[in-house]
Amino acid sequence: MDKFIAREGKILVDSQGRFLIPATIPALTFQIADTQFPPTGHSGRDMKFITTSLPQTIYVDFGDESPIFEEAFTSTVWETSLFRTGTDGYARVLKTYPDTSVKNVKIWFSNPEKIKTVSVSTAGSKWNFVGDFPLNLGIYNLDTLLFRNTKFSTFPVQLSGGKFSFLTFNNATLTPINYIPKWIYSSQITTLTLTGGFNLSDLSVSNLDKLINIQGLTNLFLDDVGVNAANIPDNLKDISTLRVLSFGDAPLTEVPVQFNNCKQITELAMGYRAGGNASSNSSITAWGVGVANMPNLKIFSAINTSNISTDLVTGIETSGITSYQTNGSYLTVARIDESIIKCLAKVSSIASMTVGNTVLRNITWINTSSTTAIPTGVFEAPPNFVLGSSNGDVQTAMQAVYVLCKQYRWTVAVSIIGTPSKTYNYLS
Repeated sequence: MDKFIAREGKILVDSQGRFLIPATIPALTFQIADTQFPPTGHSGRDMKFITTSLPQTIYVDFGDESPIFEEAFTSTVWETSLFRTGTDGYARVLKTYPDTSVKNVKIWFSNPEKIKTVSVSTAGSKWNFVGDFPLNLGIYNLDTLLFRNTKFSTFPVQLSGGKFSFLTFNNATLTPINYIPKWIYSSQITTLTLTGGFNLSDLSVSNLDKLINIQGLTNLFLDDVGVNAANIPDNLKDISTLRVLSFGDAPLTEVPVQFNNCKQITELAMGYRAGGNASSNSSITAWGVGVANMPNLKIFSAINTSNISTDLVTGIETSGITSYQTNGSYLTVARIDESIIKCLAKVSSIASMTVGNTVLRNITWINTSSTTAIPTGVFEAPPNFVLGSSNGDVQTAMQAVYVLCKQYRWTVAVSIIGTPSKTYNYLS
């Protein structure tokens, strides 16, 4: 019988002299409906891995009375794909089945207390994990829990909470859920990503106002969850640890005041954001209060927001923005040109040409678009341009880019003929 041993080498007992034995962490049971395990559902790239401290051995019962699969970890990462170490990036098939009937696959470990990450993600078709979510995952002392594009029947509302660096559910279940479960807002989470598979459009039931209870919440991604301005809680500003806020693919027509009140954040994303929901975009047509008086804000993105204003975001001059991202938003030559000309007009009316000043200077602007939305003109000095004293007579959008780069030390990325984009700066 296993027993807990004290540091002095003594066997631990309770007040009645009974041995204290370690609790057994049960196996994880996954239902799959596929002709193989892992149940990829397609032939594209996948990310499926487990991290652990060593020593560790994984065991898999494939649910068909075949021999138990056993493999020792040779590093702290055990992968069921070759996406990091291989050359093709495709799934390593551990088991094939004659049909797609549902199987109960059980996974367990020699040292389950050492498991730190369970991550299942694909950018392709949904994984053929079906049925109930394995609630036993809540018993593991996980640092990272991530499920993206899976077919579990319902969201695990009864999962145990914990202390997570990363907690992600992105289109993980077939049935949407209209609230954030208590175990989530009762946990300690650094980065929380709930994107797709949620309809949090009703603040009276969504529990969005309870996110403030999450200890240490630093990065919050709520893309594609159906939240409009009227149903965003007012207390986001009171989450003192919050630094990154992302609301992509949301029915927001402008920057809501609840976001502007978050003076503590350093990044605000209102369109597609890499690492969030891949389909995220935005319904923004005007800037509203924008980013005025947000001195800590360094990054603002409104990517793939095809109806946004061609003006710079309201209040950019009173923010701390150093990275401004509107790529994929201005999809015609007329709109891309207008955005650049308006940008220079705004900058030249406020910013100083003197090196060392900071207002509206040294900003990186990613303003790439489709290959057909190419700014007019050539990257060259306009007539009568004098460095440090005159912007000259700007006649084309690319001349305006030249002035932004040379006179105000901007870095600007735009689409050009023959290549997806090119980046210009004051050294170009």
